[in-house]
Amino acid sequence: MATATTKPCCVSCEREIPILKCGSCWIAAETKEERHALIQQVNDWECNSINEIRQTAEEARVLIRKHTTDRITQVKDRFTQLTAQLQQVHAENAFAPEKVSKWQEELIYLTKQLTAPISIKVHQAPSQIITKILVDLPGIA
Repeated sequence: MATATTKPCCVSCEREIPILKCGSCWIAAETKEERHALIQQVNDWECNSINEIRQTAEEARVLIRKHTTDRITQVKDRFTQLTAQLQQVHAENAFAPEKVSKWQEELIYLTKQLTAPISIKVHQAPSQIITKILVDLPGIA
């Protein structure tokens, strides 16, 4: 009984060839791998850029929180000092009109400090946070 022998075929396009892949399919497979590597390079750039933006944003938030917390702490400390002074004067029963006027001015100032808008400004720096990715294509100017 005769057995039929089959020639090997290209695993991609199934043409008969003496190797597993023909030349054009072999080149196409390499191109897919190169394309995947290039896409992965773009994906990596994107992730790194996003991480840089997140880190920069978090640093800005930390600065704003610290400044506002410090400001509130300073006003609170000044209120505490003023309260202590008033309690001492009250205990000594030594109210003087000029001191009362000074305390009123101080209270008005501290109240404005707590209620006034914060003078922090947020803006973008003229330099770029991230570097822009460029794709150079051959034959295209």
